[in-house]
Amino acid sequence: MSPRTGDARCSVFDVGDSEDRAFWTAFLRGLKSRGLRGVRLVISDAHTALKAAIDAVLLGAARQRCRVHFLRNVLAQIPTGNAEMVAAAIRTIFANRKTAGCGSEEEAAADARDSRSLPSWCARPGNEDCR
Repeated sequence: MSPRTGDARCSVFDVGDSEDRAFWTAFLRGLKSRGLRGVRLVISDAHTALKAAIDAVLLGAARQRCRVHFLRNVLAQIPTGNAEMVAAAIRTIFANRKTAGCGSEEEAAADARDSRSLPSWCARPGNEDCR
């Protein structure tokens, strides 16, 4: 239970042959059969099969992409020499907890981005990870 909100938090793992939709669907159904209910938010990586299973099994639950996985994915796409600057810009965006201010930080990061070396989605206004 979260001391601030009283909400339950759950960290679970399982071993499977692959991370396909069948595995994730069975995994989530297993949690539900053990009493999991009322899930409002799932934080995970952007694995397509996992997202599909969450949508199918945990009806109405919102998904949020894990910031660690997001940052790793971004840094894997850029030249090593730019990694520190990009990581700092992304951490600044994530550190800003106010939704209203998030756009301005993200726009500043987009303006500073070297379009020749970074993919355009690194700092796109309206990115769902900025919420």
